[in-house]
Amino acid sequence: CLTDVVLIDLDTRPPESAERRAGIRGRAGLALAGVVLALHAGGAAAPRPGLPEVAAVPGRVGTAVVLTGDAVYTAQVNGGIGAVPLRPGGPEWTLDTGDTEPYLFLLGPLLAVAGTDFGDIILLDPRTGQKRWQPPPGATVRTLGAHVVLGGADGLRVIDPATGRTVWSRPAMTGLFAADGEFVVTAQDGRVTVLAAADGRVLAGPRQLGADNEQLLARIVGDHLVMFDRTGITAYARSDLTRRWQRAVDDVFDLTACGPWLCLAGFTGLAVLDPRTGAERWTDDRWSFVHDDGIAIGGDAVIVRIDLATGRVLEELGLGGP
Repeated sequence: CLTDVVLIDLDTRPPESAERRAGIRGRAGLALAGVVLALHAGGAAAPRPGLPEVAAVPGRVGTAVVLTGDAVYTAQVNGGIGAVPLRPGGPEWTLDTGDTEPYLFLLGPLLAVAGTDFGDIILLDPRTGQKRWQPPPGATVRTLGAHVVLGGADGLRVIDPATGRTVWSRPAMTGLFAADGEFVVTAQDGRVTVLAAADGRVLAGPRQLGADNEQLLARIVGDHLVMFDRTGITAYARSDLTRRWQRAVDDVFDLTACGPWLCLAGFTGLAVLDPRTGAERWTDDRWSFVHDDGIAIGGDAVIVRIDLATGRVLEELGLGGP
């Protein structure tokens, strides 16, 4: 959705008595202990009385906002990336990416800018906006903590983009791969292998699990490897890749680990499964996505906090996004 961004300082209070003002002045060292992003659809609204503005982002924020202690970074709908300082001397720069839907996130000490094609990614110095790293042409890219996984004709390679150092490589693994937490899952002609993300050790496989697909979507949830393809969802024991359960789905576009559960984001709502059995715990057509801390987002931009075990709404947070 198209939004405007206003940042407010939570430590500044409305006018109060002299006694209260004296107490507040004693906490002056905590200026900017917390910052809230108020994302408003349409035109920018003025902060409520007593919530002074810290910074405002010009233009129309399109696809992403990243907040650090020094700056707020935003992606504009015209492809521009900008840094607005939150304090004197903070980062302040703009960059034209040429992409209409750029996405931003932090990757270790660097600011990552991903285009519409997730394989198209560049890493920037957050203070200056200068390009620090870009993958070679034709490589498939996934992020893994502060590292980047590259796959292609030369095999699989994990690098530290801040230094350019290769952490480990597997030249023979030229097939599909997925990166998830502490693991990298590869598929070579349908033979699946689970590797340790830290050093590339083989933890399970290779084991023939099916035909090679155009994409590999795999998640590690507890002791299970869960894979999603055109036929549905199949869970395997992470230790030896024996099949545990399978269920058909027809409207799921993403699956994630949310706490101890498996969350399925679909075109008709959200479903939560027990990863040990595949049993459905609950469904709710109001939510299109949920974070592993229980923050759920609805298609109408309503934000709530839910109990992941039951789906019960614990707190209504209003419109926008945290």
